[in-house]
Amino acid sequence: MTEQERRALDAISAAWNEFLLLPDEGPHDTDEFRHHIHILQRQIMSRPTRRALRDEPQR
Repeated sequence: MTEQERRALDAISAAWNEFLLLPDEGPHDTDEFRHHIHILQRQIMSRPTRRALRDEPQR
């Protein structure tokens, strides 16, 4: 994982922490936000695997 990818994950974590400080405005807000945070995390964390597969010699 690159340093930039690590910083992006840290920023997503910071966004989550800030979101939790907001007042509730709907019964599903936290669940929906968590779901989208996980999507963003998976997108970033899949990048090292894609690079490794791309750079792997073909069999």
